[in-house]
Amino acid sequence: MEQVRLKREKNKQHLKDLGLISLTERRRQLRNKKRAAQQQEDGFTTPDTPISSTPTAPTRKSARQMRKPVQYTAIDAIEDADRLLALTIARRKRISTSMTAKKTVKRRKVLEFDSCAPIGDAMIQQLTRIKSDEWLDDMQRYFAEHQGNSVNNVQRVMLVVRRLANGVGVQHPATREGFKKNEKIHLGCNFRAMLDEASEWVYSNGGDRGNGWLIEHPVKKCLIYQMARVEHGTAFFSENKP
Repeated sequence: MEQVRLKREKNKQHLKDLGLISLTERRRQLRNKKRAAQQQEDGFTTPDTPISSTPTAPTRKSARQMRKPVQYTAIDAIEDADRLLALTIARRKRISTSMTAKKTVKRRKVLEFDSCAPIGDAMIQQLTRIKSDEWLDDMQRYFAEHQGNSVNNVQRVMLVVRRLANGVGVQHPATREGFKKNEKIHLGCNFRAMLDEASEWVYSNGGDRGNGWLIEHPVKKCLIYQMARVEHGTAFFSENKP
């Protein structure tokens, strides 16, 4: 064994003297070189590799894509996030502006009601004596034929108004709380005050997903019809009735 070792050493020295290296040494050097290149590609540095403070773009491992630039970077992701945030803010501003405009129109209509002259006591008593069937039918025809409201609009309004006139009231879908339950309304009611009461009831029970159709629109229609009938002086579709 000692002779074999000495022979290997002698051959290695002979190759070295001739400026050559053995196949084993050559393989070892190739492995070390490949390992160093792999570490550099993965972001690791070797003792012989200087550390650079400037970040470099990631390289492609695929031979097909090594020469292609990176298509999507962290900067692109940040720009996309900023663009999405800007679109979200713009959308919220549009919604807020739309809601503000609707509230302004609603408030303007309420102010128009407040600007009208109050109904006198004698007229209130006369309106109170009108039977519910008479003024309900006339109110339905007033909005359908005189005002030209849609069939769906009139039906939704009158469904609620008839419940109020019959003392059934309106039930909030979220809390099951009732509005004007067991209390029959009549044409002589103070519908302006009732409108405020209805708005407060809706707010205290979590709001109205129907945007007013639960109770506020019907009460408002009662107020509009009451004012129109007082101005008209009689029923719109029967001159023989008060």
